[in-house]
Amino acid sequence: MITFQWIDLLLIPGILQGLLLALVLRNIHRGNVSANKVLSGILFLSAAMLAGRLLFFRIPSHWMNQLTLIPDMVIFLFGPLIWWYTRRALFHTEGKRERLHPIHFLPALAFGIFVVYTFTMSKAEYNWRLTNWMFYWHFMVISFTGIALNLAYISHCFVLLRRYKNQEKKHLSSPQKVSFLVYFLGALGVCVLIWTASTINEYVFHSWSKIVNYNTIWVVLSLAVYVVGYFSLKQPELFRLPANREVPLGTEESKATAKGVDRIKPTRQAELKEALEELMKEKRVYRTNDLTLQDLSEMLSESTNNVSWLLNEVYQQNFYAFVNGFRIREFLDKVAAGEHETKTVLGMAIEVGFNTKSTFNKAFRQEMGDTPSQYIKARTQPLASAV
Repeated sequence: MITFQWIDLLLIPGILQGLLLALVLRNIHRGNVSANKVLSGILFLSAAMLAGRLLFFRIPSHWMNQLTLIPDMVIFLFGPLIWWYTRRALFHTEGKRERLHPIHFLPALAFGIFVVYTFTMSKAEYNWRLTNWMFYWHFMVISFTGIALNLAYISHCFVLLRRYKNQEKKHLSSPQKVSFLVYFLGALGVCVLIWTASTINEYVFHSWSKIVNYNTIWVVLSLAVYVVGYFSLKQPELFRLPANREVPLGTEESKATAKGVDRIKPTRQAELKEALEELMKEKRVYRTNDLTLQDLSEMLSESTNNVSWLLNEVYQQNFYAFVNGFRIREFLDKVAAGEHETKTVLGMAIEVGFNTKSTFNKAFRQEMGDTPSQYIKARTQPLASAV
């Protein structure tokens, strides 16, 4: 007999919303399109996981118990797909389409083989094995393997985030907002750690919690994916940095990038410096608030590696500091001309290329050792006392 409880009033709409959100994300052609396609797949799987948990407890039968093992395959797909989503949101591979290597699906395949194995059993044999703890070691290995893999993938997601932040100032003139990814991955990590404690409690201490267990944790994980899915509908697209930028040691390129070694001929250096000065001082391209190293390289008809080398070795600055230096200097010129008397500080900051107040304040303090308001106040006080 099929029985339903009040919690089903939350789970059933949740499943339907997950499927709807997955369809919406897949068909939106703006924002983080590449990453959202992966997130759409994760949402489908999360909805399947919720449906499996719902049916397992509401439709007790031999065949249903075995069928609901299939959605549990998500525990081996969740980690790889979250890692792939993070990678696609932050990086891109030039010249080829990104695909997830089949090796990431091997644990899910192994679990699928186990599920097929249970279908070869008769109802009596399956129930006997289940009630006599014959699957104890199977489920324990599955649980701890799933935990280890998810922790490994989430940890690597944080490695990708750190790598992105380390490379950001080499390629971008304005920092990107990746806090939603940090919070999302942090929440997932906490859930997996709680799952770890619950699994140890169950298989080591043979104690079962009705509140914190495998089922409730994966319901929370699925709902967390829903939250980031809704957030992704409004999240502006991140500028994705080139992936695999590491240069093998011992190659001509690695030797050329070593400090003190000119990878660009002196004549070409002079040409680039002249063209760069024209772009920055005359055309004032730094006023473009989303200016990137790639944009500047295209204007100079030069590779990003060479332009980056020129900034680092000749100007002794990374791209972020180089561009923001010009922005700060124009802002100072505006203050000297008295524009701050008729314009707001933020308004002038936006005019020179900054896109947020926090980014401007941070860059100004790094360049001048003071806040913009304090700088203006110190500059205007002598004038006021003279009057």
